[in-house]
Amino acid sequence: MKRFCAIFSCFFIFTAMSCSDDPDVVRDPIPVGMLTFGAIAPQHELVVSAAINSINARGGVLGYPLELHVEDTDGSPPSGVAAFNRLVEKNVVGIIGPTTSGQAGELWQLARDQGIPLISGSSTDPTLVDKEDGGFLIRNISNDAAQAQAIAKYLTDTADLYPAPIVVVHDDSGYGKGIKVGLQDTLAGAVFISFTANLNSPETENPTDVEQLVTDVVAEAPGTVVLVGLDDDLLAITNVATEREELTAAETKPAWFFTDGARGNTFPGSVSELLLGSQGTAAFETSFSSAVDAYESLYDDYHVSPDSTPQDTLGFIYSTNVWDAAFLLAGGIAAQLAGGTAYEDLGGSGLVDGIFSAAQEGIPWHAGDWNDMIENVRDGKDVDYAGRSGPNDFDNCGEVTGSYEVWELTAERSFEQLRVYSPEALASTSLCNR
Repeated sequence: MKRFCAIFSCFFIFTAMSCSDDPDVVRDPIPVGMLTFGAIAPQHELVVSAAINSINARGGVLGYPLELHVEDTDGSPPSGVAAFNRLVEKNVVGIIGPTTSGQAGELWQLARDQGIPLISGSSTDPTLVDKEDGGFLIRNISNDAAQAQAIAKYLTDTADLYPAPIVVVHDDSGYGKGIKVGLQDTLAGAVFISFTANLNSPETENPTDVEQLVTDVVAEAPGTVVLVGLDDDLLAITNVATEREELTAAETKPAWFFTDGARGNTFPGSVSELLLGSQGTAAFETSFSSAVDAYESLYDDYHVSPDSTPQDTLGFIYSTNVWDAAFLLAGGIAAQLAGGTAYEDLGGSGLVDGIFSAAQEGIPWHAGDWNDMIENVRDGKDVDYAGRSGPNDFDNCGEVTGSYEVWELTAERSFEQLRVYSPEALASTSLCNR
């Protein structure tokens, strides 16, 4: 389903505080795109819309308002390609997304060939790190090599809670395969069972029989089940698993452990009460308090849905990453314009360079510092985006590294943080070979 977000401030009249050379001139908007996915789409769209609104309300990008075009997909690679092509028809200069690793794997070549950078805050497949993407696939979230290390370390540190044998049940997308590869290297003796991602999607060919999948898990007599996938698939599997006596009886039931895919819109509120108290991992956000304050206050001022409350959205999985992606994209456009690129020539490798220049060594800035950042860029000064999700320090492959937390799903169906592993504790280093 495609949607055009009519960002209210696309039609504003610039005030004297605008960064435009002529504040009375209403300039053509710069179209930017967003690729979203099903269950987590509404929250992410609200966050990005608020980010774009806040930029436009403060003068836009050197006087140019941003115009957001959003395309929903069902998470499958083919739907991602179709949605990408629709955004190309809108002449977008850059795209926030895609959400899934599978779609990122399908789209990086198209992005490179079309000259449209992708900034994804949620695709975490480590095999995407060293693709020949020309810099057009940028990911402002740690890849799953770090998450796999966090899982293995925690299960080892708490072996009394997570006994062997350990069975890892993972989807066959880039996301699931990436964590599988990491766990094969770090979790000795584990058994791996795969299932087709997007089990209930009409575009999924020959989806895994969930009853048979659970039977295969039971056959391994697991002490621990690590379930890797996205929340709708996790629900489909756990709904069947929690009906099996072998997986629920006190003397045979395993411990369950999940990954960040369980932090979606559906799983926490719908999972069987038998699995409340389960634990899992997710990327941990580290940022300055001023970046946190800006995130909350700007969202409160500029979000567009009267039915949404900040607490429903701001803490949602990957919301801070897509917020940061919006500001990185806008900062890259600012760098291009300040460097003399004409409106009609925006995008391409110049925008890739601009995005990286917005987060290099220089004067720190966050979402609340938009106008100061614009002035610094216009003055030829280096700037360094200190995002809500973290510092966004990119390597040569357009990747960041960060911390991971261990969480617990409480009886109130909320997530409680139990532990944080830093990159140093995980011995996590970039996989980039450039």
